[in-house]
Amino acid sequence: MQPITSKLISNDHIEAVIKASRDAPRKRTPILVHNSYDEIPQRFVNCMASDSYIRPHKHENDNQWELVTWISGELLVVIFDDSGRILSKVEMSQQGNRVFEIQRNQYHSYIPLSDCSYLEIRNCRFIYGRPEADRTFASWAPDEGEKEAEAFVAWLKDADIGKRYEQDR
Repeated sequence: MQPITSKLISNDHIEAVIKASRDAPRKRTPILVHNSYDEIPQRFVNCMASDSYIRPHKHENDNQWELVTWISGELLVVIFDDSGRILSKVEMSQQGNRVFEIQRNQYHSYIPLSDCSYLEIRNCRFIYGRPEADRTFASWAPDEGEKEAEAFVAWLKDADIGKRYEQDR
């Protein structure tokens, strides 16, 4: 019989990775909980600097979903329709919401309002460094690293439900 190996991710470890993520190219660093990229569901703690940007995207394959559980800091989860109109904004924090599930085919983005971390459980393969492998990026949103991304994030933080960036900024 194989021994069961438990995993513990401490607050100190998360804080150290968040600090290191400030210097990472994408301003975020995952702490993998799963043992291999073939393991489903994928599980990781995403440690994000406050200036990280995750381009809106959706997962189109059957039965793909994401379950997000807040750990630290403040995080804004934004859901969009296919045209980029904001359908919902959920703030996750110590005083706010803690768990949010995103269904298949929903455009979504995570916007850190401060340095933050969250546990993401996904019913699909996560391939670090190959974001296009399991998702479709929104054509109406700037790519990571583009100059326009900073303006898009600033707009998202204040935009109301029903607004669309290209139309309402």
